[in-house]
Amino acid sequence: MDDKDDFQERLNAQLDAWRAEIAQLEAKAKEAHGEAQQKYLDQIEDLREYQREAEIKLNEIRATNEAAWQDIKSGYEAAWNEIANSMKKALSRFD
Repeated sequence: MDDKDDFQERLNAQLDAWRAEIAQLEAKAKEAHGEAQQKYLDQIEDLREYQREAEIKLNEIRATNEAAWQDIKSGYEAAWNEIANSMKKALSRFD
């Protein structure tokens, strides 16, 4: 398996993990009331936005050929790390 395929698999796995975490938070939000529920919903919307950004990046990577991938790899890795850090920070608010 080449570098691009490995990277895509890691991104897919991370997106799956984020989807699961968001689903758990949505369940907690349904149980919350008033202001607490609104805080959950606001944070969940932020998480969904990060998730959408990550999905866009993954789709862009899928659309590149191997030669182009080698040229843009470091930029996509940096962008993905930035999204991952944002997700981690947002998720930590629920701990």
